Amino acid sequence: MEFRQVRYFLAVCDHMSFTRAAEACSVSQPALSVAIQKLEDELGGPLFLREGRGLLLTELGKAMRTHLGRLEETRQVAKRAARSIVDREMEMIDVGVMCTVGSRRIGRAIARWSQASGGVELLLHDVWGERAQELLLSGVLDCAIIGRTAPLSDRFLSTPLFDEPFKLVMASGHPLASASSLTMASLDGRAYVDRLRCEFRETFFDVLADRKLEVDLVMRSEREDWIQTAIAAGHGVTIAPCEMLLSEGVVARPIEDLQVSRHVEIVTVRGRPRSAPLERFLAFLGDFDWSNPTEQTPIEPTQTEQPPG
Repeated sequence: MEFRQVRYFLAVCDHMSFTRAAEACSVSQPALSVAIQKLEDELGGPLFLREGRGLLLTELGKAMRTHLGRLEETRQVAKRAARSIVDREMEMIDVGVMCTVGSRRIGRAIARWSQASGGVELLLHDVWGERAQELLLSGVLDCAIIGRTAPLSDRFLSTPLFDEPFKLVMASGHPLASASSLTMASLDGRAYVDRLRCEFRETFFDVLADRKLEVDLVMRSEREDWIQTAIAAGHGVTIAPCEMLLSEGVVARPIEDLQVSRHVEIVTVRGRPRSAPLERFLAFLGDFDWSNPTEQTPIEPTQTEQPPG
């Protein structure tokens, strides 16, 4: 198996078109097709099925997309490591940021870091809980900013950043948005949008079952932007960390008999050597003032920028 074949296969997965994948990889379509065929021969089965003018992944293709995607991530990490050794002037930190962690506080911290870092580049990866831990252990990530409601394995070290409560999220015009108080019973029979990557998801449904309550599942998704779009359109409610709200017309309300928060932390692998830039970044986040998630602190112009006026 060649890295070239892996890259071509992942390009076809991304574009679901041999023609567009070949254009993205700057190769001819016949050359890409031959490489995919050789990969299929080596793996022992077809990776794609044709459906009309489109493509579908086979079961083998779906599995290989996961495994070969990780291989490609590792290859990219190796390339960056080699580049940093050859060119010491370029420094980079691979940071996983859990997709459900609200961007307001994190964005403010990263903006401040860019001023204080002395040119150290951050490469941000969109991750979720279990995947973040896998990428940390494999070395793809140097650190990860995650939210959790359960203890971490002792293979990791963590520094707490802030706590974030879960609330009921709904459209501003939803009947529950104007209620003076909400309880779990308020959800009984309500249309519910299921956030599949929520770390509190299983606990929430266990609480519903214990209290003999049911919700009407109208949508499930791993995509937080799709979830919020559906919520804003009035298609249901969901439980979510209160600071991840991005869509206009979406509000969060506390549930009096469901007081639960998650810990947002910066996590590294215990015992693994750290670069000097990573040590500085971890110290910076540990000392950062996380108290005001909505603060819009102005950014001072750098030496290469001219202040307005």
